[in-house]
Amino acid sequence: MVALLGMELHAVDVPRVHRAAEVDAIRGLGRHVRRGIAGQVVNLSERMIAANKLQKRTGVYVFEKVADAEVNNYELSVGDIIVEFDGKPVGSVDDMHKLFSYEVIGKRKQAGVLRDGHKQEIYIVPGELK
Repeated sequence: MVALLGMELHAVDVPRVHRAAEVDAIRGLGRHVRRGIAGQVVNLSERMIAANKLQKRTGVYVFEKVADAEVNNYELSVGDIIVEFDGKPVGSVDDMHKLFSYEVIGKRKQAGVLRDGHKQEIYIVPGELK
């Protein structure tokens, strides 16, 4: 798992996470990303989707941030809705797991969030889960 912003997503399919970790271990990768947030999928209104030219009808609502020296999630706020990461649309926790691979650890990445109904670009640096 990548620690996005120090983001451990709680809406997790545990068997799927274990399978992904096993595949990484078999490949010899063994690095997991720490995200540093707790998030939940939310539906977006038609107005929000149209006004912000979003590709998906859902996003990941940030309801908790985990303070962590290993990650940089300072620009992310509780109440933000993550709708994009590294130029790719995010509509679910599964999307985030797919996008937060070991390759993003320690790299400054752009994320699109809805804040007060308007899309904003922020930057995060995912860390490694230890």
